[in-house]
Amino acid sequence: MSAVSSGGGPCNSSGPTAPSSGSSPAEWREYWRVQSQIDGADWISLLDAADAALSRLRILHGAAVLMTACPTCDRDPCPSPSFCKACRDADRRKDEALALAGKARSGNGATAQDNAASDSNRVAVLVRADKLNPESISWAWKDRFAFGKLAVLAGDPGLGKSTVLVDIVARHSVGEVFPCGEGRAQPCESLILTAEDGLRDTLIPRLIAAGADLTKIHFLTGTKVESTGDEGLFDLARDMAVLRAVLTENPNIRILIIDPLTAYLGATKAKENSEVRRVLAPLVKLIEETGVLAIGNNHLNKGAGKALYRVLDSIAFVAVGRTLHLVIKDADNHENRKFICDKTNIGSKPLGLTYIVQKTWIKAPQTGEEIETCLERGLLLLPDSKTGNKAIVLNAPALDILANLPHVGAYVIAGQAAGTDDVKPRSDLNRPWRAIVMQAGLTGLRIHDLRHTHASVGAGLGLGLPIIGKLLGHTQPSTTARYAHF
Repeated sequence: MSAVSSGGGPCNSSGPTAPSSGSSPAEWREYWRVQSQIDGADWISLLDAADAALSRLRILHGAAVLMTACPTCDRDPCPSPSFCKACRDADRRKDEALALAGKARSGNGATAQDNAASDSNRVAVLVRADKLNPESISWAWKDRFAFGKLAVLAGDPGLGKSTVLVDIVARHSVGEVFPCGEGRAQPCESLILTAEDGLRDTLIPRLIAAGADLTKIHFLTGTKVESTGDEGLFDLARDMAVLRAVLTENPNIRILIIDPLTAYLGATKAKENSEVRRVLAPLVKLIEETGVLAIGNNHLNKGAGKALYRVLDSIAFVAVGRTLHLVIKDADNHENRKFICDKTNIGSKPLGLTYIVQKTWIKAPQTGEEIETCLERGLLLLPDSKTGNKAIVLNAPALDILANLPHVGAYVIAGQAAGTDDVKPRSDLNRPWRAIVMQAGLTGLRIHDLRHTHASVGAGLGLGLPIIGKLLGHTQPSTTARYAHF
């Protein structure tokens, strides 16, 4: 077989003559095309693949670093890299070059070409509806917070949103009742991520004041690289595997507090709906799989309009969360706070709650130091009322009287052993009550009559019977109707 070389001269039977070092890329390409016809190998495809690889490396990291003109053929790129030392050296440096090209990569560590190749291999995940068994909502707090769901708490700064979260965690650590007869917390452990409040001087005192079992509460203070020990703030976009490991290794953790949610978004822009949803989606999937209630604390922005659209700058926080509760000031009494469910996708909207920020003191367990802290409770807890455990809401005047009333020991009205280790509350209130009504000029007034007065005042202020019944601890509306005298 005879052939014509790219230079136009005759070739011998062993194959075409290789072009000179000064030949053009087109001449080299024609040489390899003819060589392919002789030995049956697809040299042109191999040449194209080599050219593409070299071009990609130059795009990622700059041609000046990866390769200069080949000293053998004085071409860039070299048309015959397998015979060129400079090209072989560049090929050995390929892995290093790709690592250095990280800045040209997308956020998930893959180039656009890699992403395109990966996307082409993706397939749909289908589940047929009849294969799924229906389940009821697993409530952590009926109609307010559910296990396996993301909830959002929002409000202006300085209203005590974080302390509300402390109260919720404390109740679940000991299985305490919720206010206004809304059930009892399921005992469980909690995991708290906090980027604003100090642990030792703020959260621990508040938890102790709330009666929490500290052995049931954990703090995730950050993540670190084991090989270097470098620590950083937990990042929802980066550290989801870490969170999954924590929840898997600690199955008793059923509540996750993220305070504030925006502190853990990493480089994600809170104003971008699509970016926020992309970060929150893996979190939602994880808590659904593990049955954990996640509550994200957020601030309201300074804009006007409905609070629903003021949760930071993205509606994605509200849309992804299954419930949204707001903490706001009481318009009639700025000392009071209102806890209101503004949005729910999983149940009926519960009644709003009113509470007060109450100053209290706790003793450090180990040092005995008295530490001042604040706790939004305003509740009188009755463990043995006629209808069982009951939480009585105390208004601001009642709390003020109780805070300033002189008393000995832990009880407001102590028995004869007041001030001793055997102190107990006074069991018979008839004698002190007679002295009180005589002093007030209300002879004949019974303690129980105060409940009727309470209901009548509430009805006169426009409160509905369901709310009055909740305040009185009634289970039947007909009972409440007998108390409210219009």
